[in-house]
Amino acid sequence: MSAVAIVHPSTLLGKELRERFDARPDLALDVRLFSTDEEEVGTVTEVGGAAAFVNRWSEAIVDEIDLALFCGDLERDREAVRILPPSTRGLMLSSGASLEDGAPAVAGLNERLWLSRPRLSSPAPATLLIARLLEPLAMARPREISATAFLAVSDLGQEALNGLLDETRALLSLSSVRKSKHFPAKVAFNLFPGILSGAEVERQLSALFGEAAPALAVQTLQAGLFHGVAVSMNLRVDKSIGAAGLRGLLAKSDALTLVRQPARLGTLDAAGADRILVGDIRESAAGTLWLWATMDNLAIGAANAVALTAALLESGPPA
Repeated sequence: MSAVAIVHPSTLLGKELRERFDARPDLALDVRLFSTDEEEVGTVTEVGGAAAFVNRWSEAIVDEIDLALFCGDLERDREAVRILPPSTRGLMLSSGASLEDGAPAVAGLNERLWLSRPRLSSPAPATLLIARLLEPLAMARPREISATAFLAVSDLGQEALNGLLDETRALLSLSSVRKSKHFPAKVAFNLFPGILSGAEVERQLSALFGEAAPALAVQTLQAGLFHGVAVSMNLRVDKSIGAAGLRGLLAKSDALTLVRQPARLGTLDAAGADRILVGDIRESAAGTLWLWATMDNLAIGAANAVALTAALLESGPPA
C-alpha cells in the first residue's frame, strides 16, 4: 500500500482531494494528513470515512512517504516541499505555482515530459482547461489560437471566497466594505485583469506540450465568480473543417462533454461536473471559429491530481 501525504488538507482543494481519494479504494492508498500551520496541526478531520488527525509536517516522517501533495498557501508549500528527499515525489497543487515549483503535469498528456521528474505541479485551472481543449484540437492543425480565460475566486482559497461573499452582501445592502487583500480591486460584480497572467498560462502550456505546443495568445480576466473557470477561444483552422468538424474532434475526447443546449451553457452548469463542458461553436465572418467551454475548477483540478497520483505511483520513484 502506497503512503500518500496531503499537506494542508483543510483547504478547498485539500477537502476535494480527500473526497476523491475516498471514492478510489482501488488505488489502495494510505492517505496521511500533515500541516506546517500550527492552528491546523492536531485538528481532527476525516479520511476514508474514519477520523484522522492532522500531524506536523517534519523531516522525521518524509522517508515513510511515497508521494506528497501540497494543497495550501504557496509560500508555506514552498517551504514544506524543501524537506522532501530527491527520491520522494512532490506534487504542488497550490494556487500560483509556477514552472519553478515543478514541471506542469496533466494526466494522460505528454507523460514523457514529466513522468521522470521528482517535482511536479498541477497547472492552474485555466491552463488545465485550455490544455484539455487543445489536445483533440491538434488534429485540426490550428494556425492561430487566442483565448480569454475567466477565473474564479475559489482558485485563491476559502479566505478569498469569504471576501467575495462579504463584498456581495455589502453591495446588495448598500453598505461599505473593504476590498479583499487577494485582489487589486473589489471583485464582486466586477471584471478586471487576472492575477494569474496570460503570459504564465502560455508558459505552462508551452511546457506541457513541448515541441508540439501550438502558437497561442492567452488573456486572463478575474471574474466575480465563486466557482468555475471558463474560456472563450478563437481558432484559425483549415476552412474545410468548419464548426461541425470541430465538434466531431472535441466529441472524441474522454475529458469533454458537448452539451445539448450550448447557447445556455454557463459556469453554474459545471458545478460538481467531472468533465469539461463545451458549449457554443460557431464560425465567424473573419473565417475563424469561436469556442466556449467551462469547468469546475476545484473538481477538475482534484481529478487531475488523483489521476496523476495513480500514474506516479505506478511508475515508481523518479529516475
